[in-house]
Amino acid sequence: FFFFFFFFFFFFFFFSFLDVNLDYVAHIMFAIDSSQLSNERDFRKQKDLTKIIARLLNLQEGKTRAGVISFGNISDTSISFGQYSDVFEFNRALDLIPMVGGDRHFDKALKKALEAFSKDRYGKS
Repeated sequence: FFFFFFFFFFFFFFFSFLDVNLDYVAHIMFAIDSSQLSNERDFRKQKDLTKIIARLLNLQEGKTRAGVISFGNISDTSISFGQYSDVFEFNRALDLIPMVGGDRHFDKALKKALEAFSKDRYGKS
């Protein structure tokens, strides 16, 4: 959770003082800790922060595409790149992601993210 808070604080602080053109295309993969070490309240905070960042990054068709990996004992690509073309659909899907439980395995989330980026870039199955 600290990582998400730090990222959000940096992003908000950085862009609040600059006149930045946010007309860009990006591919963002969010990793949400849904292990047994994350309680329901912290899990909800991670989802809320993800929604805020997705909105700030101009999530829409032809612009920023985002995905979500939830991780615990296993990692699951809960939302694939381009699965949702606007922030409202993305947020609804994000709300439906359940907690995975088990031990925290961030390494599995990183592997899953690498697979998603490779598939997105090279069209691999």
